[in-house]
Parts: sequence; structure tokens; C-alpha cells
Amino acid sequence: MDTQTRFLWAFVVALVVLGGLFTWSTMYRHSNTFAIGTRPTDVQETLPPTLPPIRASDPRLGSKQANAVEFVEFGDYRCLHCRAMTPDLLAILSDSTRNIRMVWREAPTQDQSRENLLPFVAARCAQAQNKFEEMHPALYQLSTLNETTITEAAKNLKLNMTQFQACLNNVRVLESVQSDQQTAIAAHITSAPTIFVKGQPYIGLLDRSQLESLLR
Repeated sequence: MDTQTRFLWAFVVALVVLGGLFTWSTMYRHSNTFAIGTRPTDVQETLPPTLPPIRASDPRLGSKQANAVEFVEFGDYRCLHCRAMTPDLLAILSDSTRNIRMVWREAPTQDQSRENLLPFVAARCAQAQNKFEEMHPALYQLSTLNETTITEAAKNLKLNMTQFQACLNNVRVLESVQSDQQTAIAAHITSAPTIFVKGQPYIGLLDRSQLESLLR
């Protein structure tokens, strides 16, 4: 085999190897990553989501009556589907003719960094000052979620900023969020938003009519 033929064969083999690596890389990324607010399209859930125990400390919005229709949302302030659904949810919760209450829980996120989880931490810090009702919608209204914008929102809501900043930097609050996300994962909650009504899970974006039908 002459030099030119050997070079040609080596080139063909290299192309095949590179093509295989590219195909494997593409398949791996597709099966192991997915956009916030969506489920992996090629992963089949073996078990349906189940509702973890609800705690008295979990923040609530809406009716304070004991006989209210209560539902639980596992949401994410960065989730586009959650952001799209929140105005309808808040409108339903604020309707005085209804008797509906929402319990809020943090949905699991792949990114466990402080920066990514900061909105969850901020909501907990606001709750510590009895300001969750104001901070929750404020976080959804921010076009950019970072420490600067979140701190500014807290100032606008008249929070005690010394306490708020200390809470943001409290590693135990962050670890509590991470622990609750692991609890959600153990309950097979993998997507935001996931809503439980009477124990039944509903995954993904729901429009106003669907929400009203579920919450009758």
C-alpha cells in the first residue's frame, strides 16, 4: 500500500471516529439535559410524582379559611412555564369570590449553585419577615434574577435589609432549599411547574380555564 493510499485510509478512519464521537456527544446531551420547565423528551418516568408531606412552615397564598380548596405548586422563579402561568394563578388566588389557597414548594433544579438558587433563598428570607406574599410575585416580575435585582426588590418591599442580607448569606437557608429539592426528586417530581390538586399531579403549563376547572 503506497503512502497516498495509507493517508487516505487514515483520513477516512479519523472521520468515522470523529463522527461517532459527535453522535455520542449529541445523544448524551439530549438525554441528560433539558430546559427548565420541561421534562426530558426521551426519559420515561417509571413512577408518577407523589406529594411530599406539607408542613405548617410552607408559605401559602390566597384564602386563609380552614375549608379552602388547597393546592400545592412546585415551581421555579426562572421557569418560563411558571412565569407564564403565575399571573392566572395570582388572579385566581386574589379573587375574593373564591376560597382557594396555594402552598408553595421549590421545584428541583439541575443547577445547585448559590446564584441559581438565590431566588428561592430570597423568598424564604422574605417569608421570615412576613413578606412572602409580596416577594413571590415580585420575583416573577424581575426580568433578570441576580443578587442586585433581588436586593432592590427587597428594598422596594420595605424589608429590613440588614436581616435580609444576612439571611441571603446564611448557608443553612441554602442547604435547606437544596434538601427540599432532594425530597422532591425522591417523590419523582422532575419538572416545573408541577401542581398537586387533591393529591393528583398536573405537570406543565396550564391555562386559565384549566386552572379554574381543576380548582373548583
